[in-house]
Amino acid sequence: MPSVALVPRPRIGDSLVAMVIAENLRRTGREVVVFSTLLGELAPWFPHVRSVDREPSRERDETYGACDLRVLQSAQAAAGFPPGGPPGGDVLVLGSDPLLDRDAPRVEGYLAICHKRLAVDAPVRGNGMEPPPGVTPRAHPRRVVLCPGAADPRREWRPAGFLAVARGLAARGDEPLFLVERGQRAAWERRCAGRFPLASHGRLGEVARLLCESGAFVGNDSGIGHLASSVGTPTVTLFVRRRPAVHWRPAWSPSEALLPRFALPGTWLRYRTWGWFLGPARVLAALERLGVG
Repeated sequence: MPSVALVPRPRIGDSLVAMVIAENLRRTGREVVVFSTLLGELAPWFPHVRSVDREPSRERDETYGACDLRVLQSAQAAAGFPPGGPPGGDVLVLGSDPLLDRDAPRVEGYLAICHKRLAVDAPVRGNGMEPPPGVTPRAHPRRVVLCPGAADPRREWRPAGFLAVARGLAARGDEPLFLVERGQRAAWERRCAGRFPLASHGRLGEVARLLCESGAFVGNDSGIGHLASSVGTPTVTLFVRRRPAVHWRPAWSPSEALLPRFALPGTWLRYRTWGWFLGPARVLAALERLGVG
């Protein structure tokens, strides 16, 4: 069968969703080689595909150039090559495909691409991620990971909201744990004041294990939420706008996507105020609907 090179965008959420393409191609018997420094850290979690822990480049393109089909998540995904990559072989750019409906879940668009562009008869939603040996899913069922960060600070819910959720969880016997960026740890240590444990972002494999062994995840619109969903952990994701909530909500585990009840007009006002229109009680209720607590 033809071999396929998959080059995801260098973002956690994008990369994990792109692996739906890899999983469906693998199921048809094709060899898939994934070029990604991010996913290279998760290689043990994707045992059925070959991972190359780097981006393809002109200097080291033997493996990439030898593939019959190159699937790029964006036209710029293959660093060092013009759009479409080096000459020879077929190229499919996911981000510019008209089957990718921005008003529908992204995974649904990728399933349509698998079926209509890649001849996969019955595509599956899974991305092939599996816990490696030694990782026990839901080993700590009452632990709820709270992740207050986001790549775009405007998408971060107010810290007081996360702290209120943590207090509510603790009051009903759950075990809140804050997962924070290393650069934000000192600030969150001050906010938590010893009341709640903290963990810092490490290598993605370590974060995946923490999430997989926890009972639930609460976070902003971010890649870590997709990682939690990939390992089967129920997720509650806080979104600023409806369209991203539809298109980018986590796709695999049971999940809730929450939006503010009101949105003020204008981008600046909306991003400055959205967190005040999404209360902690709604987050706790969402967790209850997911069977947590």
